[in-house]
Amino acid sequence: LTPATVESCRLVLPAPQHPTLMSTADHWENVYKTKDPTKLSWIQPAETQAPTLEDQYISRAVTEAFNAGVLKSSTIIDAGCGSSERFIRTAVRLTTSNAADVRVLGVDHSSAAVTNLKGLLAAPRGDLPALDATVETTRGTEKTFHRVELCAGDVTKLVSDAVVDPRSVSLWHDRAVLHFLSAAEARAYAGVVAQLVCLGGFAVIGVFAADGGPPKCSGIDVLQYDEASMGALVGGAFDVVDSGREMHSTPWGSEQKFAFFLLRRRSV
Repeated sequence: LTPATVESCRLVLPAPQHPTLMSTADHWENVYKTKDPTKLSWIQPAETQAPTLEDQYISRAVTEAFNAGVLKSSTIIDAGCGSSERFIRTAVRLTTSNAADVRVLGVDHSSAAVTNLKGLLAAPRGDLPALDATVETTRGTEKTFHRVELCAGDVTKLVSDAVVDPRSVSLWHDRAVLHFLSAAEARAYAGVVAQLVCLGGFAVIGVFAADGGPPKCSGIDVLQYDEASMGALVGGAFDVVDSGREMHSTPWGSEQKFAFFLLRRRSV
């Protein structure tokens, strides 16, 4: 993925199925251009006192992917990265400790969100390498290489736009993207994730829970999920390894019930 490819990877919207956030580019651009990205309802603080359920699933996925031999020389995708560096920082930290050469790719439909995040990642800070810079880390006799990249584009077009090679992704992460998709769009999304994630790789997906999650976000209807509906969506390609519920506090103090799913790509 060259810098030119990253810059040319633009949003290609699916045909509108219902008035979702995902089907209106102008809506997302307006959100990230007019609102403080740290005050959006789904955003988590950069640091939390204790690991969240989402954090635990991400850590398990990275460790198990490493043990299965699929982490090294792979891509990790943060689908709908927005303007948050939280997952990218976590992915780099975990993969460095597991001595894996990885590319961490953040993808968002909003070019404004990607621009905001580029500003945060412009220079190296702590264990986080500068954007588009390949960093070598030596731990004992092991050398690892990390590269963080961002792309403004549609996560369902990553294969057709040749942004990511099929079966090259060891971990797909999605917090609060899938539930904005219509049923038809969700099926297309699941197909792309199945194409991209390597056999034995993982996906960690967070959506509003069917048992008490919000029916709307930003005034838009969303689809809620439980184990049955998630299994029906991804079951042809993924096993649901674990799932759970977690209450998320918005920046203004209200609560949203999320369902998180740890999925493993079937090897056969």
